[in-house]
Amino acid sequence: MDKAKLYKYYNIGIRSTIIIVALVLLYRELSNKNISEYSDILENYFQNPRFLWVLGIVILLMPINWSIEALKWKYIVSSREEISFPLALKAIFAGATVSSLSPNRVGDFLGRVFVLKKISFLQGAFITLIGSYAQTLISIIVGFLAIVFWAFKIPYWGSLDKLYLLLAVSTLFLIIIIFLYYKISVLIQIVPQKWKRIYGYIQVLSKYKYPELSIILSYSLLRYFVFSSQFVLMIWAVGLPIPIIHLYLLVSTIFIINMFRPSIALVEFAIRGAVSVGVISAYYTHFFGIEFLLSVDIILASTLIWFINIIIPAIIGLLFIKDMKFFKLRKGNT
Repeated sequence: MDKAKLYKYYNIGIRSTIIIVALVLLYRELSNKNISEYSDILENYFQNPRFLWVLGIVILLMPINWSIEALKWKYIVSSREEISFPLALKAIFAGATVSSLSPNRVGDFLGRVFVLKKISFLQGAFITLIGSYAQTLISIIVGFLAIVFWAFKIPYWGSLDKLYLLLAVSTLFLIIIIFLYYKISVLIQIVPQKWKRIYGYIQVLSKYKYPELSIILSYSLLRYFVFSSQFVLMIWAVGLPIPIIHLYLLVSTIFIINMFRPSIALVEFAIRGAVSVGVISAYYTHFFGIEFLLSVDIILASTLIWFINIIIPAIIGLLFIKDMKFFKLRKGNT
């Protein structure tokens, strides 16, 4: 069997596996009895006009969220290959499908790099990781600021000395990861030049200097504001009387906790809900001195965000997985 046919079968096999696994997990999650229980509560909320128009805004923000990510990725790869916005968006949704099946969404680049024609797989992976690093960096910075705010508001640390020590260590950590982001090309100096193939792939990082990296970080910050606003709106829609600034700080705290725990996006709605309830319960206990009684409503808000921002994009991405070519013939091969 020649390589062309063999690669064709490989591509069909990988695409089919991704689609089947995604559909099985989607069916398993959406048929979960806990979700069906929330559907009754959701019916009651659908009688509330305020909830409906807020939900509509949150749904409309979803394509904006992913369009910003597509524009960011388009900008990142433009140093090596010009691609159209529709192609970038297609790659982003395909990546959303693959990443939703992988631990902590590490497979995101797999759905993206295969639409590129001029960039090799490994170069595309390194380039894509720059965008992921930028998004993670924004989540850590904003989450850190939120935690600092709560640390001074909620005295759980025993003494100020312990708090200041924690802040000093955390600040040092932030400085290091920000420095590494802006000096990401330092990887070129770490990899020996005798590893010619890998060295050649990593050299692509040298094209990203301070201005380009700052623009990528700006895209990430804008996207963070969009998807955090979605969650803030949903919490507000279920009727929690929390000041808007506190809502954003709570959401940032929830995001940073979710970021550091092991997860698979397609099957984590229950865990996300538990983290949200835990954070907001602690807030209510301290600021209001009462037990938090709206846990079901918060889980519903978390589930809706999970469905809008994870499930819907993953389903859309399934439409594009069929076009992915994971194995390609190089020029001159038959």
